[in-house]
Amino acid sequence: MATPSTHIDYHHLPLFFAVYDSLEMPVCISDGEGKVRWINHALEKWTGSSRETVAGMENGKFFHTFIAPLLRDGSILAAEIETAVARDESVRHYICQTIQDGAEGRWLDFSSMVVRNGTQAGGRINIFQDVTVPITLRNAEEHQEVLQTLVAEISAMLVGAPLDAIEDAIRNALRRLGEGTGVSRCHLFLMREDGGGRPFEYEWDAHATSPGEGLSGVTVFSFPRHPDTAGEGNVLEAVNVNGNIQSHAVPLRGRTLGGFLCLDMPAGDLPLLTHNQHLLRMAGDMFITALESLQTDQGLRRHDTLCESVMNASGSLLRSAGWEDTITEVLGMLGKGAGTHRVYLMEMGGGDENRVRLFEWNAPGMSEGPTAGEREVPWKAEGMETWSAALALGNVITGITADLPPRMKRLFSERHVESFAIIPVLTEGGCFGYIGFEDCRIARSWTRTDIEALKTAADSLGLMILRKIKEQEARQFNTQLTLINGIVGAAASVSSLEDIIKETLRSTMKSLSVQAGAVYLLDPERHEGQLFLIEREGAEHEFPAKIDALIPAIAPVLAGTPVYEAAAGEEQPRCAWVPLTGGAVPVGVMALLRTDGHPFASYEKQALDAVGREFGAAITRGFLQEKLEDSIEKANLYLDIMAHDIKNATTVSIMYADMLREMVNGEPLEFSEKLIDSIKRTVEITDNVSTIRRLHEEAPVLKPMNLDAIIRQEITRFPKTTIHYSPSSFLVCADDLISEIFYNLIGNSIKFGGEDVEVFIRVEERQSGYEITVEDTGHGIPDTMKNVIFDRFQRGTKKAAGRGLGLYIVRTLVKRYGGSISVHDRVPGQTGQGASIRFSLKKAE
Repeated sequence: MATPSTHIDYHHLPLFFAVYDSLEMPVCISDGEGKVRWINHALEKWTGSSRETVAGMENGKFFHTFIAPLLRDGSILAAEIETAVARDESVRHYICQTIQDGAEGRWLDFSSMVVRNGTQAGGRINIFQDVTVPITLRNAEEHQEVLQTLVAEISAMLVGAPLDAIEDAIRNALRRLGEGTGVSRCHLFLMREDGGGRPFEYEWDAHATSPGEGLSGVTVFSFPRHPDTAGEGNVLEAVNVNGNIQSHAVPLRGRTLGGFLCLDMPAGDLPLLTHNQHLLRMAGDMFITALESLQTDQGLRRHDTLCESVMNASGSLLRSAGWEDTITEVLGMLGKGAGTHRVYLMEMGGGDENRVRLFEWNAPGMSEGPTAGEREVPWKAEGMETWSAALALGNVITGITADLPPRMKRLFSERHVESFAIIPVLTEGGCFGYIGFEDCRIARSWTRTDIEALKTAADSLGLMILRKIKEQEARQFNTQLTLINGIVGAAASVSSLEDIIKETLRSTMKSLSVQAGAVYLLDPERHEGQLFLIEREGAEHEFPAKIDALIPAIAPVLAGTPVYEAAAGEEQPRCAWVPLTGGAVPVGVMALLRTDGHPFASYEKQALDAVGREFGAAITRGFLQEKLEDSIEKANLYLDIMAHDIKNATTVSIMYADMLREMVNGEPLEFSEKLIDSIKRTVEITDNVSTIRRLHEEAPVLKPMNLDAIIRQEITRFPKTTIHYSPSSFLVCADDLISEIFYNLIGNSIKFGGEDVEVFIRVEERQSGYEITVEDTGHGIPDTMKNVIFDRFQRGTKKAAGRGLGLYIVRTLVKRYGGSISVHDRVPGQTGQGASIRFSLKKAE
């Protein structure tokens, strides 16, 4: 059974209107004829109309005129209302969105309900209810799920990609991010350590066939960062100059890279991005981590490649004779390892910082840079003094030619240099020079890893060059030492001046690989040198017979200054002329000729300077040796004549003295005895001098000698003296002068002890030889004399002493036979009870 309709009483209608007017949701009431009867205050405010204006207006016209312009797809809603009115149907929960400039509009839930009065339609109530909050929350959840899925996909794409494919993976990830979020363009704007960045290096554009083509490869410096938000990591939103595109920029903050992840879309259309910034940051962190891993890998690869080239270059330097011989090859290895087009080494020229020696390598197809060899570096001319100072302190300079001031830019542009790196080469002695790496096709921004690798290369190069320099200096020193040793050895191995000059010249020629040489001896008074000796190897080479001060080319050599590559005449070869200085002035000149035309190196010239001094000293010593030998020969002749004549005279004197002693008595007899003793002392002195001559002139030829026979023989020479001796059969190593030891010791005891002295001789065998003791009962030797009695010309305290040669001869002979000698008291501690002389002799084998 149908329920009867309820009759509507309009008695309380003003109250209902008042209630609807207080609502914030827009409300519109129309009658049964489809005409607007009333709108509340909220609808007036939203549409900008009034109740009076819209009263009596057709329902469809009202929606088309005032409601549709305020909604997205508002015309569709207006058509829906017209259809519902025509069919007398209600419209429930039609969701629509308002239009607002620069922001998302509100979401409205529209319902149009028919109100009936009994069986007749009484009218229609249209209500717009704001449902923005729940719809936004629902959309945010959906968007978050979408972005979470995208971030997971991006993570899988980047984590699973090998390093050599990471760049393609980044571009694919940007494409997926852009498509998934519905933006028109998605790209990375990278900032590097040096402040420069490359926009659109990694980009996806929904409407471009070649993304970033217009800005590809362009380096942008000093990228503008928002002072308040970029440093804090907040997302930046900016509208392009045309007002149509809005960029959503997520800051990227890595260890070595920075920049932005940018998503561009029409202005105001960013709901998906606005509420999910943390997910965008996660995606940005993934991108920057992947790029830093790629950068680190590339840097390590470049570093490893460069280090390998440094090792190869070091090995090449070590194997070379001199670093200059292989430096171009070494620079090529470093250039290939660094991937540059040109590498050069500037060796600073001593104290002149503008003077350098240049070595250079260029990659195939590249034009040469600066002219190799010695040249000027225009530090001051080009305003680059600060560069020189920075490099000298060990700093590295890198740059891009396009960023340089005009004057410096021109200096690099002339060599087609796009970018460069200059590294100082430091050694123990300071800054050896600079090594430069130049790119001639692209402008490179050197990373810290690159710079560290280049610095390692420069340091290694400096160490290797220093080592080769030290080796070369050592070779030079060895050459000089070999020459000097050869000269000293040659001078010491021969006796005559001619042999000294010949052996020294040969040694010098052999050490310096010289094919011909000559020596001139100088006459200082006539200022000329006479040819003394010529030595040749191979072909004949003539030297002038003499040289003098009238020859301008070699005149300085006569004053002590060496002259190289000079000729003594038109027909004479060019030689090295070295003065041979034995003192203040040259004593000779040495001429050296190389037939291969190879000039003398600087270290060879230094060696020849030393040779000239040693050679001159050897010649001087040769002159002095000849003079000394001549003087000794004359002195020996005079001494032999004198000794012979003295012996003859003393023999006659002794004969007459003996005859006189037999003829006189009394006091004359005493005088004759003293005369005979004086003559005998003269004979003794002459014999001692002859013995000393033999000791100095004759080399000892030692042989086994019967010690017992020698002692017995010497005892017989003193028949008036009591000598105690026990016979023995020992053999000692000596020569025929050994008897002088016992003759002088026994005679010395008799001289100082008097006629009543007794002498004791003992021979005792020891492990290393024999110890012989000669003692007497005389007056002894004072302690103050014991250390000096063996010295030449030392005498005792009695008038009976001789000239002090006897004990000197004894000590000299003992040392000649390899023994030692000492003096003691016969009775220990009792100086006046006699002396004891002990000495050792070696056993004969």
